[in-house]
Amino acid sequence: MRAARRLGIILTQWAIAASASAGLLDDLRSVQPDEGLWVEETQTSLPELPKQSTLVAVRLEGDARHEYFIDPRSLSVGRDGVVRFGLVVKTRGGTQQSSYAGVHCARQEWKTYAVAADDGKWRSVTKPSWKLIEKKRSDSMRLDLYRYYLCIGKTPVSPSERILANLRRGLPPRSGR
Repeated sequence: MRAARRLGIILTQWAIAASASAGLLDDLRSVQPDEGLWVEETQTSLPELPKQSTLVAVRLEGDARHEYFIDPRSLSVGRDGVVRFGLVVKTRGGTQQSSYAGVHCARQEWKTYAVAADDGKWRSVTKPSWKLIEKKRSDSMRLDLYRYYLCIGKTPVSPSERILANLRRGLPPRSGR
């Protein structure tokens, strides 16, 4: 029994070493970062503001109060495991708000980097911070994006074209959830 256990440990260590030498471990960390080693990519510039003509509708499970849209031109999956995108929210009254946000799949967290101002320019959020996406009404849109479109478990959907395909397809059938 001890010999079998020791052999299992040795084989596991060998497999990890072989993966690391082949660069596979680095690739895995780039998509699903190790929680203790995770470093967020620095945001050097903001994308263009969303254009009405390119927006993709987001179908949500429970939130019918507003309409939500993703700007496909700003959608990206970072090496840090964060999905970043422009989001447009339209209220029933016709008000529209745009923001640039990110979802960290491994931690189930959300961050707003910037919001659109009345002058048609981005305004960076002062000291943006990560906030847990919780199962509550005020987070229903974020939770649906996390669950059904942007992440598979704790891993981001990649490449971004797959996220767009998911958005265009809409919510999965109830029986599949």
